[in-house]
Amino acid sequence: MRRSYWSEVHHRAIREAMHALSLDEGARGVITIIVAVTAIGVIWITGNPGEAGGELLIRIAVTATIMLLFPFIYFWRFVTIPPRLHEEGATQVQSLENKLAEITAPRIRVLLVPPENGVHSYPCTDGSLSRYVQFTVTPAADTPLVDCEARLESVERLNPDGTLTELVEEHIHCKWSNYPLLKIDIRPKVQHRANLFFVNDRNENELHVETAPMKIRLPTEIQTKGDYRVRVNVSAKDAPTYTASFLFHWGGFDDITLTPEA
Repeated sequence: MRRSYWSEVHHRAIREAMHALSLDEGARGVITIIVAVTAIGVIWITGNPGEAGGELLIRIAVTATIMLLFPFIYFWRFVTIPPRLHEEGATQVQSLENKLAEITAPRIRVLLVPPENGVHSYPCTDGSLSRYVQFTVTPAADTPLVDCEARLESVERLNPDGTLTELVEEHIHCKWSNYPLLKIDIRPKVQHRANLFFVNDRNENELHVETAPMKIRLPTEIQTKGDYRVRVNVSAKDAPTYTASFLFHWGGFDDITLTPEA
């Protein structure tokens, strides 16, 4: 491994020295100046020979100067390449670590699963039927969501005159479907539903709110049938908070829809 490293340094120093002596821009301009001064000195020493002889002497001077400069440039490159290799390696490692962190970082996805699209029917033990208004949460990466919480951020009634009536004064938790805790872990490729409302066919005109803690205004005002804008946010440990907005239509047990807001 060590021989391979120094072999790489050696070959890179040779390549860079040869590239520098190609007399291009930057540091190679210094070499151009040295060669030009050398050529002028040769002509001055030889006493301005004929055109052919002068050209030959200049070529010899240029070749000799390059041969003399090559070891010094090679040594300079050989000494300066290891720190640059270390810096390049550290930059590459950091870039790969950033990409890995981006790939493996927990991310949240909120969706409505077809064909129910957020309105799910469940039979009850008493023989009745309940319809739950729910949104689905799942990891967007191959990393679990730890301490995942769903919150109801806003419920606005869309009044016929174009005005809005806010029914939620502060963020409140949405209850997880079939789960008593407000914080849960969700494994990759697993979907879990969060509840918003439900209605039972025994009392098809009463909409129940599935939040904690229970507020007074929301359960009362949501009984007014019509259209609402519902905003939720979902958070988890080390994951960016995900915010989603839905349009909720409530007209009774047989007239409920939830659609994502564009």
